[in-house]
Amino acid sequence: MSNWPGLEMKRQSGSVLAMGKGRSGADPEESLHFNENVDTPETATEDASACSRVRMLWRYGFVVLGLPNIIGFALTTGVVAMVVPAVPSAKRGILLAAAEAFSGFVSVFASIWIARLARIEPGLWIFVISVAWFFVYFVRKNRVPEFFRSVSGVLCGWLLWKLAVGAR
Repeated sequence: MSNWPGLEMKRQSGSVLAMGKGRSGADPEESLHFNENVDTPETATEDASACSRVRMLWRYGFVVLGLPNIIGFALTTGVVAMVVPAVPSAKRGILLAAAEAFSGFVSVFASIWIARLARIEPGLWIFVISVAWFFVYFVRKNRVPEFFRSVSGVLCGWLLWKLAVGAR
């Protein structure tokens, strides 16, 4: 008998696969019917493919809901790319911070434009979706200051939109 109890237990039971019998000592043919009441997938990858489809739908939904934010990012990147050569290197941090806020600002108007194209009246949901998208994108990467700057841009864009609509 050894000092390790698991080793003694292994010696007593032997290798289940090598013996060809289940732990209960049953015949291998009988052990095939042991799991009759258990619902198992038809193929080994059935659960994995269902999970990958859910992930794929989540990613597509994230992109579709974030389309206005992506448009805002693209427009802001173009503007910043034209302005960066004229800005001294010491002031580029301020420019990039302003660009993040401008990206949020533009995303609100891109959202309104897309909603109008779909013949949907823009509402508070535009603000909520933009903020939620920025939250998932930035906080997941632990970039909280960038998140707050982008949300400030979204808030400014939303307030400007509400003022413009209220003035009509």
